Amino acid sequence: LNGGKINIKANDDGINANSDGVSVISVNGGNVNVSGGFGTEGDGIDSNGKLVINGGELYAYGNGRSADGGIDADEGIYINGGKLRLSAEETTA
Repeated sequence: LNGGKINIKANDDGINANSDGVSVISVNGGNVNVSGGFGTEGDGIDSNGKLVINGGELYAYGNGRSADGGIDADEGIYINGGKLRLSAEETTA
């Protein structure tokens, strides 16, 4: 994600990278607002690899009724810049 304004509302994970072990989700700029978990579970952003945040504004919400959260990454979360707001409670809207 390199720029622009992105708004996502999802029943499960809002943004998801597959489970091949080498996936990377990168946020480099823009205004990204992701609400996951409007169903029974779901993270805002879920990478089965790495999550790298280099810039921009990222607002990520997960399902507060499950073990999910705003962001989740199996191989690590790397924050190098930007603005980040996370929550596990917005999915009731």
